[in-house]
Amino acid sequence: MTVSLLALQDANDWTAATVDWDAGGGAVTFTPSSAVRDALGWTFECLQFLVDEGDPGPSWSFAADGAGGAVITITTTNSWSAVVSATAQSYMGWSGVYASGTTFAGSSSAATTFAPAMALSWGAYRRGMRWEAQAAAAGAMGGDALAVGVRRPVMQGAGSPAEAFRLAELALVARHPRTALVWDGSVVISVSVGQITREPARPLVYRLRLEVLA
Repeated sequence: MTVSLLALQDANDWTAATVDWDAGGGAVTFTPSSAVRDALGWTFECLQFLVDEGDPGPSWSFAADGAGGAVITITTTNSWSAVVSATAQSYMGWSGVYASGTTFAGSSSAATTFAPAMALSWGAYRRGMRWEAQAAAAGAMGGDALAVGVRRPVMQGAGSPAEAFRLAELALVARHPRTALVWDGSVVISVSVGQITREPARPLVYRLRLEVLA
């Protein structure tokens, strides 16, 4: 299994990222729940909203923007027009107004998203010897106790300087404890994320690693 896209939850209030949808019978407003903390969560709740409002088959897709972000598109079966709030424009990279149609594509990458050109793979590694087992489980630096046997699954791969920079930015603004929604091309899983590292591997290539705690 590989990871082509993940969304690392941030601390922003996504409930203000509303969209007024209109299929011809008057506008209905999508307001994400307080549980939404990232662009993928927003997308899935929006799809369910459209289903509840009578659209039989909305779907979503994404395209990597070449700098580590993902541009998200929603496609509907019914024709809709949409008026997108300023917050939703900022978080999702969408335009402010969409005329009646079935494709609603972002014009820039959505906040919280990480979509490297080369998908991340799953692996495992051993923590350094100055990590306490209990602290390691919490993703916090420990003291002098040895935890030689502590191993963690990781999402890892290689990326460009731009992708490494975006990952560092996402880590900086992430909500703690860190949680990510991970898309492998067929299913979405939620994981708890510990250390996020980026290390130069060779010129213009970085080694990227996200530790998975649960």
